Amino acid sequence: MLNLMVYLCRMIEEVLKGWLPSGLAIAGIMWFVFALILGLAILVPLLIGILVWRDAERRGLNRVWALAAALIPNFLGLIAYLIVASQHKPKIQCPECNNSVERDANNCFMCGHSFVLASCPKCNKAVSPEWKVCPACGQQLE
Repeated sequence: MLNLMVYLCRMIEEVLKGWLPSGLAIAGIMWFVFALILGLAILVPLLIGILVWRDAERRGLNRVWALAAALIPNFLGLIAYLIVASQHKPKIQCPECNNSVERDANNCFMCGHSFVLASCPKCNKAVSPEWKVCPACGQQLE
């Protein structure tokens, strides 16, 4: 990585030799490019790590994936995480016991809370059991 930055600085110096009158200006531009590349080399993996951490938490995966995605170079860690994460569905929290449950589960396996929504007898849209009126058609619910 450092060799790449030195190479880029030398290349920029060669290109700008005829345009800039003093070596001080060239040094300033080289330091700016060096700081920009170094900043991106730190900022991009940090952002990838934060996003993977949040997604792994939401899917119930091990958060070590965030570290792998951030530190394995050339986005290989991120690619590996995306392959593994595509096979895991996000989980939801049970409102009764706060346990993590698969999104397509009908009941919580800890407390038995039902996630199945009732349907409106008139329009057949999904409604919550606590609702008094269907929001789609206005039908009174029991």
